[in-house]
Amino acid sequence: MGLGITQLFLEHEVRVVLHDSSSFLLNKAERKLKERCLRAETLSEKASSDNILKKLTLSDRLQDFSVCDFIIEAIFESYEAKEGVFDNLKEYISGEAILATNTSSLSVTRLAHSVPNPRHFLGFHFMNPAHRIPLVELIRAPETDDDVFRKSQDLAGFLGKTVILSRDTPAFILNRVLVSMINEAICVLEERIARVEDIDKAFVLGAQHPIGPLSLADFIGLDIVLAILKTLYTERGEKYRPSALLKDYVARGWLGRKSGRGFFMYDEGGYYPFPPIIKG
Repeated sequence: MGLGITQLFLEHEVRVVLHDSSSFLLNKAERKLKERCLRAETLSEKASSDNILKKLTLSDRLQDFSVCDFIIEAIFESYEAKEGVFDNLKEYISGEAILATNTSSLSVTRLAHSVPNPRHFLGFHFMNPAHRIPLVELIRAPETDDDVFRKSQDLAGFLGKTVILSRDTPAFILNRVLVSMINEAICVLEERIARVEDIDKAFVLGAQHPIGPLSLADFIGLDIVLAILKTLYTERGEKYRPSALLKDYVARGWLGRKSGRGFFMYDEGGYYPFPPIIKG
């Protein structure tokens, strides 16, 4: 997600500091961005891509955020992890900088307790892939300043995004509905009602969805789907209980496209169906 957000800002000629504590992941991100630039179809596009990369700074130090006006956190869905980052940022960022979380399910209100300036904090939720999906969910914390919120709306518009507004409730709008659908599709598979391919075809051909729920889960990452469901289950109750099959796949490390195996198996030539393994 962080890579897609970085690419989006670079494509709009905004200077970006991309941070990760792992130099390996930073180098991997740089390679991927260069690969995407090399796929440009025309010389003018390639020249533009070269200029874009000049606006990128890779950093493994939080100190480098001191020059930033707008900072987006996009790490794993964990209160402890996000709160730890915000706490470490306090001594380095300007009091006027806007700090946003890209959380897809966690309470923006709770996270605001850990930030340097709660008045300059909000939820700024991109959809994956961030550089392609034309939607952003904005979520206010109780203390979010009106001017900060307007600036965030303006920034989303500058990036070519349509903004929808959500109250601060678990998983907000899209994911609350989306992961419930995905979880139910996994339950259909777990109960052996239908095959992977037929479940996806039902939604692509019958409901006119551009992608089936199991393919979508693989694209999002099964660990992310599970994390969102766990938040909803904790906050909203039984109807959001994660499928046992989903938990089994995540425990096995079958996380979808990023691990090469989820409800489908992936290789350089595409993907093909992978049969479910159900405990018991």
